[in-house]
Amino acid sequence: MATTPDRAWEQSRLSWHVKAGNWFMNRLIDTVPHDPQLYTAFSGLFHMTAGPLTLADPRLLSRVLIGPRPGGRPRTTTA
Repeated sequence: MATTPDRAWEQSRLSWHVKAGNWFMNRLIDTVPHDPQLYTAFSGLFHMTAGPLTLADPRLLSRVLIGPRPGGRPRTTTA
């Protein structure tokens, strides 16, 4: 687990793809507690019961990119 001094290195030296990966992981971590379907997929990935491309599903990927809904209301799907 990273500590505050570990996270304090200069961010401007990181390339764009590392910054994008960090941004995505931060969004994922912020969104997982608020979205039951995303939580289930992430849990399977974390516990190695799902494949590494689990989060590449466009329905789940869009949930991460959009982020948690204001007020903590769960998302509903129509499909």
